[in-house]
Amino acid sequence: MPPPVSAPSTRSRKIVRPGLTSARRGLVAALLLLGVRADLRAQSPAVPVLPAPLANYTSVLPPHFLNPAVVQQDNTPADNPITDAGATLGRVLFYDKRLSANQTVSCSSCHRPDSGFSDPRRFSVGLDGGLTDRNSMGLTNARWYQRRTFFWDERAATLEVQVLQPIQNTVEMDLSLPTLVSRLGGEAFYADLFTAAFGSPTVTTDRISRALAQFVRALASTRTKYDAGVGVNFSNFTAEENLGRRLFHGEIGAATCAQCHGTDNFSSGPRINNNGLENPYVDKGVGAVSGRALDEGLFKVPSLRNAALTAPYMHDGRFATLEEVVEFYNSGVVAHPNLSPPLRARPPAQGPLRLNLTAAEKAALVAFMKTLTDTALAADARFADPFPQTAFHDADLNRDSRISLAELTRMIELFNTRFGSVRTGSYAVAAEATEDGFAVDRGRASDRLARLARYHAADSDRNGKIGLPELTRVMEFYHSRAGTIRTGAYHAAAGTDDGFAPGP
Repeated sequence: MPPPVSAPSTRSRKIVRPGLTSARRGLVAALLLLGVRADLRAQSPAVPVLPAPLANYTSVLPPHFLNPAVVQQDNTPADNPITDAGATLGRVLFYDKRLSANQTVSCSSCHRPDSGFSDPRRFSVGLDGGLTDRNSMGLTNARWYQRRTFFWDERAATLEVQVLQPIQNTVEMDLSLPTLVSRLGGEAFYADLFTAAFGSPTVTTDRISRALAQFVRALASTRTKYDAGVGVNFSNFTAEENLGRRLFHGEIGAATCAQCHGTDNFSSGPRINNNGLENPYVDKGVGAVSGRALDEGLFKVPSLRNAALTAPYMHDGRFATLEEVVEFYNSGVVAHPNLSPPLRARPPAQGPLRLNLTAAEKAALVAFMKTLTDTALAADARFADPFPQTAFHDADLNRDSRISLAELTRMIELFNTRFGSVRTGSYAVAAEATEDGFAVDRGRASDRLARLARYHAADSDRNGKIGLPELTRVMEFYHSRAGTIRTGAYHAAAGTDDGFAPGP
């Protein structure tokens, strides 16, 4: 199967209009480029760029992942093993914004590779700006969870069930499954991908779920400092990291971390836990699903693999750092009728367990958890976005679909680097802070006042950022005053899939 390819890039010519300052010419050129690239996207919908032959998603696991304790945590069903073609299809689906109703968010919007396939925001932002109820759980090593269930409250019986629910969730992606099937069925490149994975071009929800599940299970973290240390008795660790390892496993001190984060996968065994975050629970977890008091405060225990990348922590993202997490387990666990046994004080003492760790021991636990970081996974091309990236995708640093002054600076730098159409001095002018929170020309007073009025008017909610409707107003201004932006350019931008401007 020939891999889908993107349309060849087009270098835009530099346009300079008489009477414009150098900074204004630079920003006009940047906005003009938006119009040019938006027109290209409108003419040629984004298609993924994939390797030929397909990437290998079935690499051999290291020996310590083949011991019985880890193997029994593997939730891969017999009828949906990972295949190269299936995981490749899953990768494309994972990053495709066609899976949301207005085509502005994808699975990757809330599960970013550089954040351990989680979300650095406490709550994720859906297609219309709404927030999710819980923090986005990291997907690293989701394949290994002995209870086999998914979501914080374990309401999905399998990963195959779980992957379809965010698509239908009204806050997250809000797309009906029949519409999803119809939409993907209309894309020629998906016919090839479904044929390679399942033998025919037919698009079904079952095939979508199976492919997405294969990709998620392929996100295996096995290249950490911890993994390198397993075969050498952790002689590669520092003294602090080895102290943290011994504390974590209860070899010294009172910590019981390994009882809930067991095996070399650092994931839960057969038990689901209440970790004493609060009493009463604002979010009842499993109890909200079952309605049983005995289930209140029970939540899934995720793997600690790549935990250093997945902040913030807990189901509600209440802790910003690993240090805060360690201190919570050291001194902050709250008494609750359903509190898990490993977190209860040892008789004759009563109440929650108190670890009484020293500052050095707390630092050692954090150091040990950082040895579980697999930066190679985030950089692995097999798990990267297969859709061609643009300057706007890269400039939207926090993926909130709005662009700040710093991101505007980054965007213009990218235009200058990639397309040679913005002079190096332009973004230096734009980067200067302004009283209106956006960008002001520091040239002649008349130009400065004109730009101040224009951007102040465009930044309609006065938050120092500019979204699609606000960008549209700026582009309309340039079109009406400078004549360099065609009327259809900003309308085409409304349908982008580059992570910058959301549709209406």
